[in-house]
Amino acid sequence: MTEIIERVLIDGDAEQVDGYLGNFRNTAVIDWRADDTEVVWDFGRFLDEGDELGSEHADDGLTITYNGISHQVTLPGTLANRYETIRAVIRILAPKYDARLVRDSYYSDTHVFLVRHAAWWAELDRHHPERAAELFQPVTAELDFP
Repeated sequence: MTEIIERVLIDGDAEQVDGYLGNFRNTAVIDWRADDTEVVWDFGRFLDEGDELGSEHADDGLTITYNGISHQVTLPGTLANRYETIRAVIRILAPKYDARLVRDSYYSDTHVFLVRHAAWWAELDRHHPERAAELFQPVTAELDFP
Protein backbone atom coordinates (compact mmCIF):
# COMPACT_ATOMS: atom_id res chain seq x y z
CA MET A 1 0.00 0.00 0.00
CA THR A 2 1.38 3.39 -0.96
CA GLU A 3 1.19 6.30 1.44
CA ILE A 4 -0.35 9.57 0.39
CA ILE A 5 2.20 12.33 -0.11
CA GLU A 6 2.00 14.55 2.93
CA ARG A 7 0.69 18.01 1.98
CA VAL A 8 3.22 19.69 4.24
CA LEU A 9 6.00 18.41 1.96
CA ILE A 10 4.32 19.99 -1.06
CA ASP A 11 2.71 23.17 0.28
CA GLY A 12 4.41 23.76 3.62
CA ASP A 13 6.66 26.70 4.32
CA ALA A 14 10.23 26.14 5.51
CA GLU A 15 9.24 26.05 9.19
CA GLN A 16 6.44 23.54 8.63
CA VAL A 17 8.64 21.29 6.49
CA ASP A 18 11.46 21.47 9.04
CA GLY A 19 9.00 20.57 11.80
CA TYR A 20 7.75 17.55 9.89
CA LEU A 21 11.14 16.25 8.73
CA GLY A 22 12.76 17.02 12.07
CA ASN A 23 10.27 14.82 13.93
CA PHE A 24 11.70 11.43 14.94
CA ARG A 25 8.31 9.79 14.26
CA ASN A 26 8.54 10.73 10.57
CA THR A 27 12.19 10.16 9.73
CA ALA A 28 15.22 7.97 10.37
CA VAL A 29 17.85 10.03 12.18
CA ILE A 30 21.39 8.68 11.79
CA ASP A 31 24.31 10.06 13.77
CA TRP A 32 27.75 9.48 12.23
CA ARG A 33 28.76 7.74 15.49
CA ALA A 34 25.78 5.37 15.51
CA ASP A 35 26.25 1.64 15.69
CA ASP A 36 25.39 -0.06 12.41
CA THR A 37 22.64 -2.10 14.05
CA GLU A 38 21.02 1.18 15.17
CA VAL A 39 21.01 2.36 11.55
CA VAL A 40 19.20 -0.80 10.43
CA TRP A 41 16.71 -0.56 13.31
CA ASP A 42 15.90 3.07 12.52
CA PHE A 43 15.16 2.34 8.86
CA GLY A 44 13.12 -0.70 9.86
CA ARG A 45 10.68 1.44 11.85
CA PHE A 46 9.10 2.59 8.58
CA LEU A 47 8.35 -0.76 6.99
CA ASP A 48 4.90 -2.24 6.57
CA GLU A 49 3.56 -4.54 9.24
CA GLY A 50 4.82 -8.00 8.40
CA ASP A 51 8.05 -6.78 6.81
CA GLU A 52 10.92 -7.54 9.17
CA LEU A 53 14.37 -5.98 9.11
CA GLY A 54 17.08 -6.87 11.59
CA SER A 55 20.83 -7.04 11.91
CA GLU A 56 23.71 -8.37 13.93
CA HIS A 57 27.42 -7.84 13.89
CA ALA A 58 29.51 -10.36 11.94
CA ASP A 59 33.28 -10.93 11.90
CA ASP A 60 33.87 -8.64 8.93
CA GLY A 61 30.81 -6.43 9.08
CA LEU A 62 27.11 -6.91 9.46
CA THR A 63 24.44 -9.46 8.69
CA ILE A 64 21.20 -7.75 7.68
CA THR A 65 18.08 -9.91 7.57
CA TYR A 66 15.04 -8.79 5.60
CA ASN A 67 11.96 -11.00 5.67
CA GLY A 68 14.01 -14.03 6.60
CA ILE A 69 16.75 -13.59 3.98
CA SER A 70 20.24 -12.79 5.28
CA HIS A 71 22.57 -10.39 3.49
CA GLN A 72 26.24 -10.08 4.41
CA VAL A 73 27.61 -6.54 4.40
CA THR A 74 31.37 -6.08 4.60
CA LEU A 75 32.27 -2.88 6.41
CA PRO A 76 35.57 -1.04 6.01
CA GLY A 77 36.14 -0.50 9.74
CA THR A 78 36.18 3.27 9.36
CA LEU A 79 33.73 6.10 9.88
CA ALA A 80 32.49 5.36 6.35
CA ASN A 81 30.55 2.45 7.86
CA ARG A 82 27.39 4.51 8.36
CA TYR A 83 26.91 5.16 4.67
CA GLU A 84 27.99 1.63 3.71
CA THR A 85 25.24 0.38 6.01
CA ILE A 86 22.71 2.95 4.76
CA ARG A 87 23.40 2.04 1.11
CA ALA A 88 23.17 -1.68 1.93
CA VAL A 89 19.82 -1.26 3.70
CA ILE A 90 18.41 0.74 0.77
CA ARG A 91 19.60 -1.94 -1.72
CA ILE A 92 18.12 -4.72 0.42
CA LEU A 93 14.75 -2.98 0.79
CA ALA A 94 14.45 -2.25 -2.94
CA PRO A 95 12.34 -2.44 -4.95
CA LYS A 96 9.55 -2.06 -2.38
CA TYR A 97 11.07 0.82 -0.40
CA ASP A 98 13.49 3.68 -0.93
CA ALA A 99 15.01 6.32 1.33
CA ARG A 100 16.49 9.72 0.59
CA LEU A 101 18.57 12.14 2.58
CA VAL A 102 16.86 15.30 3.78
CA ARG A 103 19.07 17.93 2.13
CA ASP A 104 18.98 20.34 5.07
CA SER A 105 20.61 17.73 7.30
CA TYR A 106 23.66 17.15 5.10
CA TYR A 107 26.11 19.56 6.76
CA SER A 108 25.55 18.20 10.25
CA ASP A 109 26.84 15.15 12.09
CA THR A 110 23.32 13.72 12.09
CA HIS A 111 21.71 12.88 8.76
CA VAL A 112 17.97 12.56 8.38
CA PHE A 113 16.30 10.17 5.92
CA LEU A 114 12.74 9.84 4.75
CA VAL A 115 11.85 6.16 4.21
CA ARG A 116 8.84 5.50 1.99
CA HIS A 117 7.55 3.02 -0.55
CA ALA A 118 9.31 3.32 -3.90
CA ALA A 119 5.92 4.09 -5.49
CA TRP A 120 5.57 7.08 -3.13
CA TRP A 121 8.92 8.44 -4.33
CA ALA A 122 7.89 7.86 -7.97
CA GLU A 123 4.71 9.87 -7.38
CA LEU A 124 6.60 12.69 -5.68
CA ASP A 125 9.14 12.81 -8.51
CA ARG A 126 6.44 12.69 -11.19
CA HIS A 127 4.08 15.30 -9.76
CA HIS A 128 6.43 17.54 -7.75
CA PRO A 129 9.94 17.13 -9.20
CA GLU A 130 11.17 20.58 -8.15
CA ARG A 131 10.02 20.11 -4.57
CA ALA A 132 11.51 16.60 -4.43
CA ALA A 133 14.87 17.92 -5.62
CA GLU A 134 14.70 20.85 -3.22
CA LEU A 135 14.03 18.74 -0.14
CA PHE A 136 15.73 15.39 -0.80
CA GLN A 137 19.01 13.96 -2.06
CA PRO A 138 19.14 10.41 -3.44
CA VAL A 139 21.67 8.23 -1.66
CA THR A 140 24.54 7.72 -4.11
CA ALA A 141 27.81 5.81 -3.92
CA GLU A 142 29.63 9.08 -3.24
CA LEU A 143 27.36 10.36 -0.47
CA ASP A 144 28.95 10.40 2.99
CA PHE A 145 29.11 12.58 6.07
CA PRO A 146 31.01 15.79 5.16
